[in-house]
Amino acid sequence: MNNREQARSLRQDLNKDKEALELQKVKNTSKILETLQNLTINIDEIKARLGKIEEKQAFNEEAKEIKKSPQGR
Repeated sequence: MNNREQARSLRQDLNKDKEALELQKVKNTSKILETLQNLTINIDEIKARLGKIEEKQAFNEEAKEIKKSPQGR
C-alpha cells in the first residue's frame, strides 16, 4: 500500500470514528434528557406527597386545637 492509499484509509477510519463518536454523543444526550425527565417527574411526585402530608398535619393540628378548646369537648 502506498502513502496515498494509507492516507485515504486513515481518513476513512478517522471519519468512521468521528461518526461513531457523534452517534455516541447523541445516545448519551438522549439518556441524560430521559434521566432529567424522570427526575422531574419524581420531584413532582414528591412535591405532591409533601403537599398531602402538610394538609394532614394541618388537619391534625386543627383537630388537636379543637379538642383542647372548651367548645370542642
